[in-house]
Amino acid sequence: MFKKSAGLFCALAFSFASAAYAQTDAALTASVKTKLAADDTVKAAGVNVTTVDHVVTLSGVVGTRIEKDRALAIAKDTTGVTSVVDRLTVSATASTAGTTGKTTAEKAAGGVEKGADKSAEGVAKGAHATAGAVDKSKDKVGDAAEKTGDALGTAAKATGDAVGTAARKTADAIGAGAEKTKEATAKAGDKTSDATTKAGAKTKDATEKAGDKTKDAVSSSDDHAGAEVTDAAITSAVKTKLLGDGKTPGSKIDVDTNDGVVTLTGDVATGAEHLSALRLARATKGVKRVVDKITVAGK
Repeated sequence: MFKKSAGLFCALAFSFASAAYAQTDAALTASVKTKLAADDTVKAAGVNVTTVDHVVTLSGVVGTRIEKDRALAIAKDTTGVTSVVDRLTVSATASTAGTTGKTTAEKAAGGVEKGADKSAEGVAKGAHATAGAVDKSKDKVGDAAEKTGDALGTAAKATGDAVGTAARKTADAIGAGAEKTKEATAKAGDKTSDATTKAGAKTKDATEKAGDKTKDAVSSSDDHAGAEVTDAAITSAVKTKLLGDGKTPGSKIDVDTNDGVVTLTGDVATGAEHLSALRLARATKGVKRVVDKITVAGK
């Protein structure tokens, strides 16, 4: 009983030590050995453990396939181990030897429990000393863990502060850029609106002036036409009307007059332009008849 308790205390001590120094190969070897010793399935005495660059190699002789699989699983599940190399062999002789050894140990333990009071006292003292050593190891491991936790906390806080500062600076930069873009867009919009308004006003003035000149020219032509209107005057009057009308492309229509008969030739885009040209020619003073030779959109 005392031997088992001492073994459990030792296993606990090794576990704490392994957690504190998990980054070294020696610590990983100790951790795996401790787990194997504490396991009921594996005969730890028959298993050798070596570690190089966090790669654990298990060698030796075990009694059964189950014992071999269990040993490999324990090594693989140990924190810090990157991989496990299997060099274990299975031997029925090892299994028999292990069983025989276990039976002999049980008999010896029974003999100690029945009559070896002095041996029991010695075992108790040894167990007590071992427990004390375990407590000291636990204290050291606890101190190391506490220091590690403090260091991690400080680093995490510093990292959080740095991330927060960077995020605020980024947000400020984005906000400033968006504001400048908004202002530039508004200014550009105002300038475009002003330019459009000015252009519209100039176009309107030019149109009105052209219309006035056309009306003056038509009026002058009509006023100077006497009782007898010449063909040349009729041709001029018709051309002036076609050029001054906004619905007719006057520059694309030719006008010819012979004895008061006006002939219109040319090409217009729509039927409406065609009809407008005929209407203007027929309404001109001195025109007796209009000959239509205008084509619409190439027809």
